Amino acid sequence: MIEDLALVERVAWTIDRYHLLPRGQGVLVAVSGGLDSVCLLSLLRRLAPGKGVRLTVAHLNHGLRPEAQQEAHFVQALCARWGVPCHCGSDDVRAMASERQVSLETAARQARYTFLASLARRLGIPTIAVGHHADDQAETVLLHLLRGTGLLGLGGMRPLSRLDDELEEPGAKRAPGDEPLRLIRPLLGVSRSELEAWARARGIEAMEDGSNADTVFIRNRIRHQLLPLLENYNPSIRKVLGRTAESLAGDYQLVEQTVDRIWPSVASNADSQAVYLDREAFCHSGEPLQRALLRRAVEVLQGSTRDLQWVHVADALQALMQYRPGARIALGRWEIFTGYESLRVAAPDGPWPATVGPQIGAALVPAVPGTVTLPGSPWRLHVCLDRPSNLPEPLPGQSSLHAWLDADRLAWPLLLRPRRPGDRLWPSGMRGSSSVKELLIDKKIPAASRDGLPILQSGEQVAWVVGVRLAGRYLASPSSRRLLHLWFEPLQAHKEC
Repeated sequence: MIEDLALVERVAWTIDRYHLLPRGQGVLVAVSGGLDSVCLLSLLRRLAPGKGVRLTVAHLNHGLRPEAQQEAHFVQALCARWGVPCHCGSDDVRAMASERQVSLETAARQARYTFLASLARRLGIPTIAVGHHADDQAETVLLHLLRGTGLLGLGGMRPLSRLDDELEEPGAKRAPGDEPLRLIRPLLGVSRSELEAWARARGIEAMEDGSNADTVFIRNRIRHQLLPLLENYNPSIRKVLGRTAESLAGDYQLVEQTVDRIWPSVASNADSQAVYLDREAFCHSGEPLQRALLRRAVEVLQGSTRDLQWVHVADALQALMQYRPGARIALGRWEIFTGYESLRVAAPDGPWPATVGPQIGAALVPAVPGTVTLPGSPWRLHVCLDRPSNLPEPLPGQSSLHAWLDADRLAWPLLLRPRRPGDRLWPSGMRGSSSVKELLIDKKIPAASRDGLPILQSGEQVAWVVGVRLAGRYLASPSSRRLLHLWFEPLQAHKEC
């Protein structure tokens, strides 16, 4: 059994199993001065030479306690004795917590990981090691359970993850072309009591962080109150929670592999601005996969799902069950726009990509004459009443973003709206009507752009599928007494009537 192996062998087993120490690379070891991180450094010093790994220590002074400077001096002296390069930094975590309106715990974690990311990138070190152990894992699982979570949260911390997932703004510290930093936890299979025994046997000293006993912090209440209470029901509760996390992390990995397989058939035009999900494929995926698909969409947009809570996804799915086109549904700090054929996940009121042409999310009545900017789209519509003598000859092609219509044949007021199921058009030059959907397919309009394509409606009839086709009955001619000229242009351009 793994538990029966000597401590060094067990840590080495974890390192080998998860490929935590790539041969010949550097590792930045986060050392606070406390027992956990000092033991981590001690164990890695034993194992690094055999892996050809170079160790460097990082220490951040959070400025929260009077002894913080003493801890920094302790880490520097320890590294000098052990012959390990040491880099220290400092931050005003209390000010950060006030500015960001987060708890001291959250601000300290954000400051620590931001410092580690910045230092690792400056030194060219791809891997960062932290001292989380089995007791920390048990606390994390309980913390996530109390706050409400899914498979990802119940899987707890992983031996190998991305540092971007821990940053306040994922990817913010990464320059274009930089690989994500690796965050490793070699001690996840080791208990706190085992680390204490390791330190005693070797005369290793460490600093004691007094804040670890402060039950104002919820993690400390779990550590000192809840876990001891649960041990009355199961003395091995910490190991049980660790095994549960390991099992559920494996289940989550299976879900992710399924998402990897179906993602290309569900998602399109996925980039850092917006993700489009095929509505029919999404609705037929089943609720567990739907949750995973929404999480994946957010991960594509922001590089992480750290601030996306289970309740955000659950509320969004509940709203999607009462599906109505044109709705805007919150998904954490993102938003789902429901089209007839697709779901668009993007920032609230985020711009439509100009490259897909004009897009519209809700109906509007354009002023005549007048100019209106399409909500959430980097396009504007101009509407002018014009003289017949200004009618161009020949008229622009059907794919133009200009339209000249006979004002006296139109039913007022006009309506500009997104496409609806069953829309039909009587195209110019054709004797019968045609499905707007078929027209868009024939014109090879991307599926992700079809739902938001503007439709000009006159009375109950479609007068113009913008950029695709005009209805023949409304076309202007030299005999028209009044012309209505409409055209779309990007916001960068401007032209008066």
